Amino acid sequence: MWIWLSTLNDQTIVRGLRALLGIGYQLSIPVTPEDFANPDNRENWKNQKGMIVLKLWSDIHRRIPIDVFIYEPFDFAHEHTLARWEKVMDEVQRSSRQI
Repeated sequence: MWIWLSTLNDQTIVRGLRALLGIGYQLSIPVTPEDFANPDNRENWKNQKGMIVLKLWSDIHRRIPIDVFIYEPFDFAHEHTLARWEKVMDEVQRSSRQI
């Protein structure tokens, strides 16, 4: 699964990574969510190490590894305006579970 944290800001990144850590995922490199949230760190990793994604893995969710982009690989807002929307079903039931 690929993820990019929209509007990569410190709070979004830390909260997102902590949520993934909370359900059993582990970071593939020895950094904290706060380290990853630092834009200077991500820029250095991109330029010096050629890093594109931060990989997360889990013994609990073995079949669902996660890659988090360290930068927005394309303009999501623009692509979203170009998206083709199709009706999939008449009604979608929403879970009552609070996250």
